[in-house]
Amino acid sequence: MASFVIIGTPRTGTTMLVNTLNNAQDFTVLGEVCTPKIGMNINQIHWDKVVQKQREQRIKYHITTWMKEKKYDKIDKNVVFKYFDYVYSLNKHVGYKLLYPHMQKIPYAIEYIKEKNIKCIHLFREKKLKQAVSLQKRKIDKWAGKFTANINSLKNTVQSLNKQEKWIETEFKYCTYMRLSYETLTNDEYINKLPKIAQRAIFDFLNIKENKDIPLEVFTKRNAPSKLKDRLKNYNEVINEI
Repeated sequence: MASFVIIGTPRTGTTMLVNTLNNAQDFTVLGEVCTPKIGMNINQIHWDKVVQKQREQRIKYHITTWMKEKKYDKIDKNVVFKYFDYVYSLNKHVGYKLLYPHMQKIPYAIEYIKEKNIKCIHLFREKKLKQAVSLQKRKIDKWAGKFTANINSLKNTVQSLNKQEKWIETEFKYCTYMRLSYETLTNDEYINKLPKIAQRAIFDFLNIKENKDIPLEVFTKRNAPSKLKDRLKNYNEVINEI
């Protein structure tokens, strides 16, 4: 069975890939397991009945407490390693997603990936400006309709995203690693299923034989216009400035 992790920066399709792979046979893909909401994900794991229940509660308590109180330097390596050992103990192809901000907070998660040779699927966006617009629009919580973007903020976000991508590439350079673009995942020719080119690349990387089309979750369908000019009131100004 394959053990993998989906890595990337926010708004690169990580949730889409998590939800979609969960539609595939023999897959269990958890969401963000390194956040204060870890309890929501940890409960998806089918723990052994009695003995491991106490261990589960202890691991869950320590990680959630440290995350909520932002005492990242107090997180114990052994606890983190045991937690991920449990995650990958399922008799299925198992993965979860690890975003750039969480990599900074729990470096032991990266150390585990390297030591255990966990396969990494790195999602990225070729069009960083679109990613920056998506991040800015998410903050104002207005998915529908056009909005006026803060150009200086977009510039800073694009620069930051480029730095984060380079950091990820460097950090995972010697891991078993593949890159996959958001644009490939959201190919318009494939509205209700994972594009064949993406599915083939992922399954070949994970050494899994699977020929059936994997349906996309309704939840993952694009919820905003794909063209920037349909999203931005100040489109011309943004294009001229960035």
